[in-house]
Amino acid sequence: MRIALIGDIHTYRLAVAPWRLFNKRLLGQVNLWFNRRFRFRRELLPPVWERVTSIDPEMLLFSGDVSTCALQSEFADVSAMIKPLTDRIPTVMTPGNHDRYTFGATKHKLMERELSHVMPDSNPHFQKLTDRWQLLVLDSAFPQKLWAEGFIGQQQIEAARQHIRSMADDQSLIVMCHYPALRVPPYIHEGPGHELRDADAVCDLLRETARLRGPVVYLHGHIHRPWCFRPGGEGLEHIVDVNAGAPCNRVQTYPFGQGFWQLDLHQDDPHIELIHHCRADDGEQWNESAHAID
Repeated sequence: MRIALIGDIHTYRLAVAPWRLFNKRLLGQVNLWFNRRFRFRRELLPPVWERVTSIDPEMLLFSGDVSTCALQSEFADVSAMIKPLTDRIPTVMTPGNHDRYTFGATKHKLMERELSHVMPDSNPHFQKLTDRWQLLVLDSAFPQKLWAEGFIGQQQIEAARQHIRSMADDQSLIVMCHYPALRVPPYIHEGPGHELRDADAVCDLLRETARLRGPVVYLHGHIHRPWCFRPGGEGLEHIVDVNAGAPCNRVQTYPFGQGFWQLDLHQDDPHIELIHHCRADDGEQWNESAHAID
């Protein structure tokens, strides 16, 4: 089974009605005008969709932050933008902190209303991918006044734990959440107030997957730098941590550039192949970096 993982696309509109700015969105729009719009180039997204189409995936995963200020217009733009893909490819999307940017957007379920066809009905979300592979999706986004912390909560974690305990030993698992939960690569720095509050509880949950055959893959976004990393740590040696990155971010990293991940799952064994499709700065030239994981 082939999966495409797409990270923070941060769709935005520069023109916003003034009455929409009597909340945290005012800070978001200031940042957008003076910072983010120079780093996130929307013209780089169409080549991404073309490249995704070319690899013929059987599923799309979006790891969150598809919007910038959680405006209904942003979510509508995202829905229209990915429609040629989602019309024919099963898709699952989890929210990021920017998708729950304000209390009003969360209360009125703006993301769920505009993207209901790709959002899970409830979380944690469990889905059978193949006879061997299962998908677990955790919702870590909630509105805050200033910071960008994530929080999953005991109810989701306990429900996920019960499901993991029900899995057969010969099965394999993919976990998707917007926030990283494990130790990040040593060259990455993320400021305070941007982390997952209950990361330790998630790590305890992931330790229970050690009995499963083969690696467990933890997919996320949030930090706008793609990577594939084995963070290690007591009881976590079997976890492969994959950051989706930000495909329209002009900053070129890992090691050839931004893009998206291709995951090839095998039915007969727990072997997984990861390929990072990374575009050059002009969005036309593409490179690949591959990882085989046992």
